[in-house]
Amino acid sequence: VKVKMSNNLDYDHVFKILLIGNANVGKTSILLQFTEGYYNENIGATLGFDSKVKVVQSKGPDGSIKGCKLTIWDTNGTERFRA
Repeated sequence: VKVKMSNNLDYDHVFKILLIGNANVGKTSILLQFTEGYYNENIGATLGFDSKVKVVQSKGPDGSIKGCKLTIWDTNGTERFRA
C-alpha cells in the first residue's frame, strides 16, 4: 500500500525515528551526517528538539524499488520519563 503525502509524492513506507540519550553524546552529529552528509565539530547544544526528513530508496523482497520517508527527531538530552 502506497502512502500518499500532501506534496503528491508516494512512499511505500513512512518511519518516524526519535533520537534520545544523554546530553553531549552526538545525537545531532549523527542526524546531520545521515541527512545532510557532513560533520560539524563545533555544533552547539540542541534547544528543545530538531527534526530532519530524508527520503531513501531500497530494493524490496521482490526486487522492486521501495521509497521510504524517514522523519528523524533529535532531542536535547534532558528528557524526563515517569512510569
